[in-house]
Amino acid sequence: MSGKHGLIIAWSGQGRDDGQAANEVVKSTTTAMHALKDTMGKE
Repeated sequence: MSGKHGLIIAWSGQGRDDGQAANEVVKSTTTAMHALKDTMGKE
């Protein structure tokens, strides 16, 4: 859940520097992937 939320926040930052927005998207996606792996591993 928090991973998707992070993506939305990152995308909403596009009004700023595009490079930074892209950076945030990459970070959020990476975080979401790690969170997904953690969730899958626990279940």
